Amino acid sequence: MKINCVECNYPVGLVLSTDDDPLFQVTEEVRQRILCHDCNERRYAERQKALIVLVALFTTISGIAVWLTPSSYNRWMLLNVALTVLLIGFSILPHELGHALAARILGMKIFGVEIGVGPKLFEFRWLGTDWRVKMVPTYGIVTAAYLPRYSPFRTFLMVLAGPAVNALIIIALFLIGPEHLSVSSSVDSGILFGFDLIFANAIILLVSIIPYRTDSPQGRIASDGMKLISIIKSLSDSVETERSYWYQIGSVEYRYGNYVEAREAYKKVAAIDHYDPHAKLSLASIDLLLGNYANARELYLELLNWPKLRGEDRASILNQVAFTNLFIGSDELIEEADQFSEEALQSDLEEGLFYGTRGAVLVLQGNLDQGILHLHQALDRLVRPEDCGIDLLFIAHAHYMAGEIEEATTAIEEVAELNLDYPLLTSTAEMLEKRRQTSAPPVEIRTSATSSSSEADMFSQKT
Repeated sequence: MKINCVECNYPVGLVLSTDDDPLFQVTEEVRQRILCHDCNERRYAERQKALIVLVALFTTISGIAVWLTPSSYNRWMLLNVALTVLLIGFSILPHELGHALAARILGMKIFGVEIGVGPKLFEFRWLGTDWRVKMVPTYGIVTAAYLPRYSPFRTFLMVLAGPAVNALIIIALFLIGPEHLSVSSSVDSGILFGFDLIFANAIILLVSIIPYRTDSPQGRIASDGMKLISIIKSLSDSVETERSYWYQIGSVEYRYGNYVEAREAYKKVAAIDHYDPHAKLSLASIDLLLGNYANARELYLELLNWPKLRGEDRASILNQVAFTNLFIGSDELIEEADQFSEEALQSDLEEGLFYGTRGAVLVLQGNLDQGILHLHQALDRLVRPEDCGIDLLFIAHAHYMAGEIEEATTAIEEVAELNLDYPLLTSTAEMLEKRRQTSAPPVEIRTSATSSSSEADMFSQKT
């Protein structure tokens, strides 16, 4: 089934419908909560910004109250409470640093560290990974894993390290004496910075070790306490846990654009269960991105023979086979693509991807007018810029083959405006260029998904 963001309808992924695999059971209730990364972060950041505004307002009012009546016990108390809340945001940094340092010491791969939500303030590289600090410091996450094999002990220590750092800060502050870090020794006469810092770290410690799941910019995530409990429980089912582990590694590597590493992770899943259809789907998708078209096609064809494949999923796989065939390019496979793309489209006349593939097939068969029509129908339905870019390339190719150079150039300029760095977009441009070289007038196409100096995928007439 296709999983889309409930707010912007952005395609989040394709999951094969199943009732007997807990890793891939997506109920209607779950689908109604699924958000893409951008919508998830925006919604979370809006809530956190509102909280920050309330805290800032509360702090300002408390400060004014203290200035007007400095002897008031209640008003100094309010100011210290406000300071504690502000310090909670800053106490997230050592917590995440604890996770990152532990991961580094234990030989784990750190994919990335994020502190806060909202617009990015700055980014730096340390401990061999990228650190991103954002505007609202109310959230932090370290994405790390021990790659050579599944290691619950190392993962347990890495998860435990975050709360342990907050606990050590609390102990250190008590040993130093929090009164030495305070403006006043009494809550009714000044700022108790040392005590406020203790309370802030205690809150972070408590919130992190309580087992629960919560919303985050990364979707629903487990607290450190929940993760620790899950690791302990997983010891009784090491095979299923290792399968889940490699799925997570593959997903993270894919999200960071490490497609070769993601492929290796999904191959680990396939080694655990050779018949796992979800692993085959992931491997096929990555092979398509990496240009391993024959491998991708074979995996998609194996999925078509999966006895539990449902109608909606069958249409998606047919569409993928048809699209993959375009890159292999033999006449026999183009005919198969014609059949498969038509069957997929007739099963769902509202799916933009199906219109796009059908249009691309028609263009390569020389039916340019119908191909362009289908591709424009795809653009009317698609949300993902990557999919739009590919369809625009086929539109440009069709116009070029029809001798309509101005229209072709316009389509290519639209691709350049998307400013995409996407392997399949580059592969599509290269495939179409080879076709032009063997059957077209002397026109060259320059491809660069990210370079502004070469104007991505711009046509230029040879003289």
